[in-house]
Amino acid sequence: MRLCGKTKKQIAKETPRLCASAVKTYKNMKTLTLLIFTFLLTATQLNAQFEPGFKKEEATKLMRAARYPYYKPAKRDSIMAIELPGYRIVKLVDSTALDNSWCVMTAGNKGVISFRGTTDNPVSWLENFYAAMIPASGEVTSPQGKIVKYKFADDPRAGVQAGWSLALLVMSKDILNEMKKLNNKGIYDFYITGHSQGGALSLLFRALLEHLPDSVLNPKNNFKTYAFAAPKPGNRFFSYEYNRICNTGFSSITFVNPYDWVPQVPFSVQSPYNITEPNPFIEFERSKEGSLVKRIALHHIYGSMKNPIVKAQKKLNKTLGHRVKKIIEKTTGGFTVPEYMSDAAYFPVGISITLDHYEPMTNPKDEHDVFWQHNPEHYIQLVDDFFDKQNR
Repeated sequence: MRLCGKTKKQIAKETPRLCASAVKTYKNMKTLTLLIFTFLLTATQLNAQFEPGFKKEEATKLMRAARYPYYKPAKRDSIMAIELPGYRIVKLVDSTALDNSWCVMTAGNKGVISFRGTTDNPVSWLENFYAAMIPASGEVTSPQGKIVKYKFADDPRAGVQAGWSLALLVMSKDILNEMKKLNNKGIYDFYITGHSQGGALSLLFRALLEHLPDSVLNPKNNFKTYAFAAPKPGNRFFSYEYNRICNTGFSSITFVNPYDWVPQVPFSVQSPYNITEPNPFIEFERSKEGSLVKRIALHHIYGSMKNPIVKAQKKLNKTLGHRVKKIIEKTTGGFTVPEYMSDAAYFPVGISITLDHYEPMTNPKDEHDVFWQHNPEHYIQLVDDFFDKQNR
């Protein structure tokens, strides 16, 4: 008897070979299917943009990335291998004119820009104390003599801290060039992070990115900011605009230890002239209603409250503006900034996440350690603990 032109004996002889071939084909198809699935999954992940909200993996890793530029070169490689596997250094600048350090990394298909906080160098501290407020849009002349136009906000009432703004503008061109290089490699999503002074710089850099001319960076770019222990970088009008633009989808988060004093500075003084229009205090000063005696009495009371505040603002501009600028110039060389604003009402920026304080409350080895609650190592633990408690 023949089946398909073959005898039973021939079929029986060929059956093992046919079965083996079928199994091999099945295995090859299975491998091919797995490869196709893996490719599609990887492609989806590479093309995925930032997810909304703050994420544990993002926050815990980025706090470590924010601390990374603090370390001396000899220790950085080991820290990267242990705490930031998968992160790669693209560019690290250890010291600029005001002793800032910035670092560009990659983490998979994402870019990371990290700013270092204050160092022991006196000029780094002067950058913090240079706390006169300048307009959020204008131009500066760097210590190298270069004119840099900038825009941190569109609102003409918005103001930013002079020292951090100047420091950032000195660095910004080089950072933008590194971002363009990563764009050429298909990386368009960037985390921006920093601790302390670095947190303020990260917030200002995010504001700068959001107001760049369209021709500077690829429009595909997306940004997400994680600032840790950041002081206040600008006034309430800067904060209003920043939050409106950057807080969509929780894309700018600021982590704060409530017992850390750094997020509470610079010193803030709000006068009646720092209120939005229509300003009831200005209208009161212009008012001619009521009897002369009544107006004199009310204006005397009003003046006794207003005048010390206005005087304090002028004092801050003189001390933390003109005087500090002269001291900085002895180290960096001359530079120019726009005329200082009659405003010292600094305001927090970003979506604030309040952490627990660090235990113990004070340094058991040094009761005069005013940076105990501010320590970046402690912020790492506080951020980790915050997410652990959220998952309980």
